[in-house]
Amino acid sequence: MRFNCMAVVLAAAAGIARAAPAAAAAEALSNTLEGRNNFKYSCVPLWLDYTDKTILHAWCYASRGNLQRDFLPLNECLSNQDGKLVAAKNGNYGASCDLASCKLKGSVLSCKCKKFAQEPEDTSIELNDIITNKNGKMRCF
Repeated sequence: MRFNCMAVVLAAAAGIARAAPAAAAAEALSNTLEGRNNFKYSCVPLWLDYTDKTILHAWCYASRGNLQRDFLPLNECLSNQDGKLVAAKNGNYGASCDLASCKLKGSVLSCKCKKFAQEPEDTSIELNDIITNKNGKMRCF
């Protein structure tokens, strides 16, 4: 009987040990771009700052269900690469995009951005693919 109980305890411990790496992998995935997909539903409404359109504002739900106002400098999340908005840590898209042209429709940001040695062109990006809500705070990267 004692050996059977020990076998059950060891089997349970082995299951927990296998679950720990899986939990760590899930946490790592949630911190990558592929894991970001809930922000547009948990941060509402979204709006660009009136004076600095590189700042995104929203009311975001925290883990306890309360709403809190937050802002995110999008220059920390986006870059202009040859006329296209792309996700890039500290990309400073505002330096080469016409901020007066930037508009937010839902969670899609559209701007006119400079293309190398050409006129600016229209470009857009789905912010829900690069931003997450972490306990009431908008984050990227």
